[in-house]
Amino acid sequence: LLVIRRHPSSTLCPYTTHFRSEGFRPVDVNDIGLVACYAQGASACGVFTGNDCASLSPIIVDGASTSEGQVSLCDSIEETPLTNESGHVAFSAIVSPSGDKVLFYSTGPGVYTKVVRQGEDAGWGAFGPPTLLDLNDSGQVLFSADAAGVPGIYRWTPGPLTERVVALGDTIDVDTVASVGDASMDNDGDVAFQVVLAGTPQVDAIFRWDGGTPYVAVVREGDQWKLGEAYSGGEEDKGRDRFTDTYASVSEPRINDSDQVSFHATTDGGESGYFLATPGSDYTQSKQAADNDPNVLDMDGFPCGGGLGPMGRHGMDGFG
Repeated sequence: LLVIRRHPSSTLCPYTTHFRSEGFRPVDVNDIGLVACYAQGASACGVFTGNDCASLSPIIVDGASTSEGQVSLCDSIEETPLTNESGHVAFSAIVSPSGDKVLFYSTGPGVYTKVVRQGEDAGWGAFGPPTLLDLNDSGQVLFSADAAGVPGIYRWTPGPLTERVVALGDTIDVDTVASVGDASMDNDGDVAFQVVLAGTPQVDAIFRWDGGTPYVAVVREGDQWKLGEAYSGGEEDKGRDRFTDTYASVSEPRINDSDQVSFHATTDGGESGYFLATPGSDYTQSKQAADNDPNVLDMDGFPCGGGLGPMGRHGMDGFG
């Protein structure tokens, strides 16, 4: 079942999101309400887009031909297709006869540009199967992949240009990257990413990459909670000295066009939830919502329940 929710009511569509053994596939919704998803149409499963049920139409379907080969989509791919405000779509496919995984960027049906293909070398060694991470309104695509066996995060810009954001073994300040985690990208192409830094002990950290400039530190495990504004989470929190809390873990970075970064964290004082880091001379963090907070709101002010992320892929969520 595919439901497109638009204020003031939801609309039931004559499509189903593609079902796999683990459940229905998630959908991507951009800032203007355009949906991208794997869906089962009248004759084939594929990548569909639309801003209402009447306009939902396929970008590409299983078995379609591209310059990279014939595509297999719905039964072969884990990640959700992504769309931007222009209605352009980034999606993953397995191509035959090679069985390689390919990321594509599409400006419309029949127009498919290769972003990256498993086995190709962009200067760091042959890529393993790439994973789609993000798409912005400039058409840039963020993905992760092993290059010559080394995990990393990469940004593709139409032209094309592929740049490495960060990879295992890179040095940030004086620390060595021991593992690479999640990442997101804003519409300027700036990237917020999470890594584990080598040391005794190893620590989680989140950085911002603006392309060609040094990494900007956002937050790392062991940092003090730098309170930027009062936390109004409840009467039990009033008067508490939050400067004594330090982060015990940080993850799930999401960046918006103001370079604000939201992230999930736990602190040694027992806090667990989503935090917002605002840039200045130094990033200052404030808590926005506790885990499972039923009052978290999405960007349009709709309650989205507890346990959801702090910020949509296309920008900053609000918190109620």
